[in-house]
Amino acid sequence: MRGNANCSSSHADGPMAALVAAKADFDAGDLASAAGRLTWAAEHGRDEGVRAVARLRLAGVRLDEKKYDDALKHIDKTQHQE
Repeated sequence: MRGNANCSSSHADGPMAALVAAKADFDAGDLASAAGRLTWAAEHGRDEGVRAVARLRLAGVRLDEKKYDDALKHIDKTQHQE
């Protein structure tokens, strides 16, 4: 995974930047980097909406990786946060 040097958790835009970077990684076929960035955003986002989006996108990446149990885990976390 490429570093998240520009995605500081002390700045509100960091998790949003991680979502954008994860999309670019996903589009480039780099699922591991996308998953890493989405995991970071899900853990460091200040806003629950951003964390939920990151978890749902991460579940989609896990589905593409055929890691079905892991995908369900992320969906389940999102459902229980509401």
